[in-house]
Amino acid sequence: MDLAHESFSFKVDFNSIAHKETNQKVEEIKEVFLNNVPLVKRDINPWIVGSIMVKEENLSRFNHALHKSYSGLNKFEEQFAHKVDELD
Repeated sequence: MDLAHESFSFKVDFNSIAHKETNQKVEEIKEVFLNNVPLVKRDINPWIVGSIMVKEENLSRFNHALHKSYSGLNKFEEQFAHKVDELD
């Protein structure tokens, strides 16, 4: 498949046939992945998340986060983190 081919240069309209077919293929790929790729926890030599640098003047704290606080989040990251915090 040549992704540089000119046929890939057109935008796909929301709810078009191409959009619906693409969504269907994505769902099929997702199902194949979820049904065939096992996720395994590493008990020996686990990966440890390191610390991050946080600027005090732009600090955000979240309940359901990997680190105690964050700074410099973009608008999407900030909204996403707040939505995650709403989960219980």
